[in-house]
Amino acid sequence: EFCFNTHRVRVNGQEQWSWEIMQECADNPLFPQGGTWIYDRAGWCPGAPTATRDMELTGLVQEGEAFTVDYDIDFDPDGNYRFEGQIISYGAANHALDAELVEVLAPNGSKLSSRTNPICDKPQVVLRNSGSTPLTSCTITFGLPDNLQSFTWTGQLAFLEEEVVELVALDPSMWVGNEEEDLVFVAKVSGPNSGTDEVAWNDEVRSTFRRPPTYTYMDDPDDEDDNRLIVFIRTNSTPWENSAKLTHQDGTVYFERTYPEANTQYRDTIYMNAGCYTFEFQDSDDDGISFWANDDGSGFVRLRKVGGNFITFEPDFGKSIVHNFHFETNLVNDIAGPDLVRGEVQVFPNPARDEVSFVLDGWNGEFEWSLHDPAGRQVGKGQGLAHEHSRFQGRIPLA
Repeated sequence: EFCFNTHRVRVNGQEQWSWEIMQECADNPLFPQGGTWIYDRAGWCPGAPTATRDMELTGLVQEGEAFTVDYDIDFDPDGNYRFEGQIISYGAANHALDAELVEVLAPNGSKLSSRTNPICDKPQVVLRNSGSTPLTSCTITFGLPDNLQSFTWTGQLAFLEEEVVELVALDPSMWVGNEEEDLVFVAKVSGPNSGTDEVAWNDEVRSTFRRPPTYTYMDDPDDEDDNRLIVFIRTNSTPWENSAKLTHQDGTVYFERTYPEANTQYRDTIYMNAGCYTFEFQDSDDDGISFWANDDGSGFVRLRKVGGNFITFEPDFGKSIVHNFHFETNLVNDIAGPDLVRGEVQVFPNPARDEVSFVLDGWNGEFEWSLHDPAGRQVGKGQGLAHEHSRFQGRIPLA
C-alpha cells in the first residue's frame, strides 16, 4: 500500500491530516467487468462502495462555540474527485449497557458479500458497543429461526468500537440441503456484561442466503458412488503467481500446491470424505488466470468429477477464488489430511493435434487412464504402473 493523495481538514486553524490509501480492487465482488477493474484506485473501485474517512474533531472545538472547517486535497492532474462530508455532533451516551449487532457478513446472499459467500460454517457478524460502559461479554444466539444456537463472546470494546465476531459450532442444516432454497439467518445479542441490555431494537440482525452447492456422484441413479475430486488447472504464462488449497471445515488442509510449469495442465485427484470444504485459488499479481489487458496468456480452473465437471470458474477473477461446497459420499477414507492427495498429473500440449504426453509424479501402483475430447467423448484409455519415487511418462497418439 502507498499514499496517493493527502487530505487535510483545518478546524479553527488547527490541522488534521488523512492519507488516501490505494484501495484493493482485485477482490471486488463485481467481476468480470470487461475493463481494467482490477487495478487499485485511490479510495474507490468500479462497482464497489467508495472509501470513507472518519476524523475526530473533539479536541479541536469547544462546546457551544462556533468553528470553521476547511477541507483541502492535493492537486492531482489525472484525477477527478467528488466528495461529500458531514459534521456530526453528539453528547454523552444515553445508555450504559447497549450491545448492538450491526450486520451479518456471512452467511449473506448480497452481491457485495459474494466473494466469500455462500459459506459452510463460521458465520460472521459485526458487534458494536453502543453503551458508555466498556463491553466485555455478551451472548449471541444465531442460526436458522427454528434451530438456534448460542455463543458467548468475551473481549473489550469501548463506546462505539466494533469487532467482527466469528461464530462456531453451526448446525449442518446450514450447508446440507437444497442449494436453491432461500433461507433466513438470524443473530441476536443479549446479556451484555451479564446484565440487561437497555436497548432492544438494535439487538437483532437478519440476512437472506442460500446453501453452498453440493457435489456428489449419488445424484444420478446410474452412477456408482465415488469420493474422488479432481482439481484441474491449466496454467497461463505466469504460473508462479498461482497456488491452490483445499480445506475441510474443521481446518484440515486436504490439498495444497503451487504450479511450476507454464501453459501446462495439472490434474490432482483427492479422495474425499463427506463434509463441507473451502477451495481457494490465489493469484499474487491480482489479475486472475486469464485477463485481456496483459500478455499473461489464458488458463482455467475447474473442479471435476470422474467423467465430468462439477464447476468451471470465471478465469478473470482478479485476486482469488474462494469457493465453499458440500461434498456428499457414503465412502469413507480413513487417511487424514494432506496424505489424501494421490499425486500430480501434467498433460501437455494443449491443444494437441498428433499426440498428448502425460507425466505422473508421486503416484504408486497400478493405474488406469482415459482421455476425453471437449464434448466429453472418450477417445482413448489404457493402464500403467507407477512408482512413488519416480516419474511415469507416457504418450497417447491421437487419431
